[in-house]
Amino acid sequence: MTRYIGKSIPRLEDRRFLTGQGRFTDDHCLEGELYCAFVRSPHAHARILGIDAGQALRSSGVVAVLTGADYAADGLGGIGHMPNGADVIDVSLRSFMPPEQVLDLAHRPIAAERARFVGEPVAVVVARSAALARDAAELVSVEYEQLPSVSSVVDAVKEGAPQLWEQAPGNLCFSLEFGDAAATRAALASAPHVLRHEFTNSRIVNCQLEPRSALGVHDAVSGLHTLISGNQGVHTQRVALAAALKVPIGQVRVVSPDVGGGFGPRTHLYPEQVAVVWAAKRLGRPVKWTSDRSEAFLADYQGRDSVAGAALALDAEGRILAYDVDWDGNVGAHTVSYTSMGNARRVLPTVYHVPEFRLRTRGVL
Repeated sequence: MTRYIGKSIPRLEDRRFLTGQGRFTDDHCLEGELYCAFVRSPHAHARILGIDAGQALRSSGVVAVLTGADYAADGLGGIGHMPNGADVIDVSLRSFMPPEQVLDLAHRPIAAERARFVGEPVAVVVARSAALARDAAELVSVEYEQLPSVSSVVDAVKEGAPQLWEQAPGNLCFSLEFGDAAATRAALASAPHVLRHEFTNSRIVNCQLEPRSALGVHDAVSGLHTLISGNQGVHTQRVALAAALKVPIGQVRVVSPDVGGGFGPRTHLYPEQVAVVWAAKRLGRPVKWTSDRSEAFLADYQGRDSVAGAALALDAEGRILAYDVDWDGNVGAHTVSYTSMGNARRVLPTVYHVPEFRLRTRGVL
């Protein structure tokens, strides 16, 4: 029993999990199921010059090898990673880039022309078993032209840094400002005491009980696209999946069985989730994928990785007069790791009385 405000809330799920009766994504099996494995970029930044899947297609049990060119040929879209709508509604903000350019950065599930992070999928191998798919994935030959890259927030915003997206000059996908800048600066200038410090928050990757897994199904008669995948919000994923597949939302169903741990990264839709549904529709059979730990460290959405320069103004008795913060955060290649920045304006002042507060937060690609 969990105690909460003096009342007992029964945990009905514990016995099921402790006796091995949990049912996670990989436990779901459907008749005629196929399995897929992903060919991933070994480079942080590279042009994809060519993909030779001939040997893989000739290997035992392989049904198909799909690429970013196939996905584009089907006329499908990218994954839109939506920020918290409340951030747009209840504050005054200045956007660094016009919305039409932000949309150009939509996350394509399979890279077609350029890979922009180590582990980005560049091809999908579908076979009659997971082992056969993985073996065949190693036979896919990809020709790359390696391009310059940086992996730190500080280096990415330096003048002359390699540009990840032409549409995002300076490697900035957004720059937002909150609070009264003039009042905050004035308070800092006149305060008896000012503390300044730069804080580096290291990058993290999660480790859930069950690595990510996804099972895609398509019903050719009804047109229903079904994704079975442990996640942290079926409605968010359903909206994004319908947009990527370019079908009405009524033709998309997302099922979340037991999850095995969320911690944030399982909120947004992943390339692999789109890929299994797309492959299932193309091949007319259910398609499943389950990650291993090594793959998760490369491909799971990560967090933190930010640098914040902060100044705190205090009066003679140590009371807070103003708080001024410049926060740069690494959003990766496709604007998905921005949780810390999205919550920054709430978290930084915390429970203290802060008369004047200014925050500038930038999403760095």
